[in-house]
Amino acid sequence: MSIQMNQSLSVDCAVFGFNGKSLKVLLIERRYYAPDTRLDKLKLPGAMILDNETLPQAAYRVLEEATGLRDVYLKQMDIFSDPNRVSGEELEWINRYHGIRTERVVTVGYYALVKLDTRTVAYTTAKGAQWVDVDSIQRRWRFSAARCCNRPWLSNCCPANSPSARSRTSTAQCWASKSTTATSARRYSRRGF
Repeated sequence: MSIQMNQSLSVDCAVFGFNGKSLKVLLIERRYYAPDTRLDKLKLPGAMILDNETLPQAAYRVLEEATGLRDVYLKQMDIFSDPNRVSGEELEWINRYHGIRTERVVTVGYYALVKLDTRTVAYTTAKGAQWVDVDSIQRRWRFSAARCCNRPWLSNCCPANSPSARSRTSTAQCWASKSTTATSARRYSRRGF
């Protein structure tokens, strides 16, 4: 009996890493990426949930596949359920990548903080992932949102709140802009491991 995938429910994991100097977030390469699309080449680790697993089990599966780490504290952050949140090229990519046919995806977001040691960096790098400085994502998104939407005040908002920003920014930029996530990760990273 094969395990089926829930075609409308996914988890994303914002994995923050601290190397003693700066706070970074793990981004993975999007498979089947086409440069002529509006999709970002890098994205947060995520997956559709399997019918035989809970949301936390799916998040831990994604975390382990992306980092090779187990027994890491994961916290559920938010549920992204706007019916129009995923559309166009992003929805086409999800359907093609997962071999499904869905018109809507609800995503449950989790975050974790890990120590960036040589083993973790080597594992993620071998899988084609990158540890990107959180501040650079926040700066890039603020510039992009202000330029594309012509709304400077939007820099304090999550792209999910604006259809025009949603179509121009990545999920990683959204997560990095969530002040509670980045602030919590920074606070814990300062305490040391």
